[in-house]
Amino acid sequence: MSGNRTIFVDEGRFYPLHNIYYITGLSLDRLRALSAILMSSFARRQLSQLSNAMNGGYARWQSQHLRKLLLPNVALLPADVVSRLALLQQEGDLESIDDIVNNIVG
Repeated sequence: MSGNRTIFVDEGRFYPLHNIYYITGLSLDRLRALSAILMSSFARRQLSQLSNAMNGGYARWQSQHLRKLLLPNVALLPADVVSRLALLQQEGDLESIDDIVNNIVG
């Protein structure tokens, strides 16, 4: 719940506690690609339309709103797109992430 567009991807070293949303079950590259999609302006715009604005105008990340997001299925993306998104997520290149996600969703 901040203006920060970074989503942390753990390689299995930490155990999530209290008030943390986490996703498991995908390869590390697919998790990073999903993280990149969630960091995109495309996902953020949807979240801001679905949720209440918090102090500072930031969207509130709640499970009932996250479930309503319409996101590309990472499992159906070509391997080269997944790899590229994973790399951009690690680099924090939000502009390039937005370009790729906008091409995916048309």
